[in-house]
Amino acid sequence: QLLEGGGGMVTDCVACGQCESVCPQHITIIENLKTIAGHIG
Repeated sequence: QLLEGGGGMVTDCVACGQCESVCPQHITIIENLKTIAGHIG
C-alpha cells in the first residue's frame, strides 16, 4: 500500500487538504486516495 515515490501509506492520509492546495494540476488528491484505498484495502 505504499504510494509511488515512497510518500507513505494511502491510509495515512488525514484529508487535511494541504496537498490539494498546492497541486499545480488541481487534482482531487483526497478523493483519489480514498478510491485507491478502496481498491487495495
